[in-house]
Amino acid sequence: MKTAFSHQLSAFSSTSRKEELETGQHLIVRGEHLPNLRNWVPHPCAASSRMGGRARTSTHRARNSKPQTQYIVDPPTRCYPLLMAAPELTAERIKSLLGLEPHPVEGGFYRRTYSCESTLDLPRGVRPAATAIYYLLEPGTFSEMHVLDSDEIFHFYYGDPVEMLQLHEVGHSVILTLGQDLQAGQHVQLVVPAGVWQGTRLIEGGKVALLGCTVTPGFDFADYRSGSFSELSEKWPKESDRIRKLTRE
Repeated sequence: MKTAFSHQLSAFSSTSRKEELETGQHLIVRGEHLPNLRNWVPHPCAASSRMGGRARTSTHRARNSKPQTQYIVDPPTRCYPLLMAAPELTAERIKSLLGLEPHPVEGGFYRRTYSCESTLDLPRGVRPAATAIYYLLEPGTFSEMHVLDSDEIFHFYYGDPVEMLQLHEVGHSVILTLGQDLQAGQHVQLVVPAGVWQGTRLIEGGKVALLGCTVTPGFDFADYRSGSFSELSEKWPKESDRIRKLTRE
């Protein structure tokens, strides 16, 4: 007679479950008894659960594969993903994985990932309706102060927080932080309106930040203008220190 856990265990016979195990993805199995799987080996770091007055924890190594799949057994019967921390990605590794290249003007590293097939006939010329890029900052790099003729939407993907300086009307400035700590007021997405000066850099001690940038109407280098320290600090003197760090002349 099959128990509820027997039915649960049978789910691992499916092709999708086998593929998950063989590729090293992790699952937690909760039930009354340990699954009858071969080649169980002790896992010193695995969490244990109390069953029949004893704590039992095991790890299964899928045959013909190196990754180990951890099972934690504890009633009632359930099965759900075990989230494991991914290894830290370095700037060099991200650049290699995503094929990023040095930005020829702005600084940092980028790759265009999208250019809308639909176009807009604007007074300044024909532009894609929207474009998108990956954008990466590492120590020693920054996104220089510049202004675009289009709105730009920033998306935070990975890494350390970055500080953005926005210069609006003369004398008015805004400092924003892109990052994952929402409770601290950081942003995972923000907009730089067309005509607003912007510059971005890693916070002190940061190692890498991977962002996405969507521009609409789409980006064209003809719509990009760099800002100099003398020009911007004269209009926004209170931000002179930040402007100095975000300009090259």
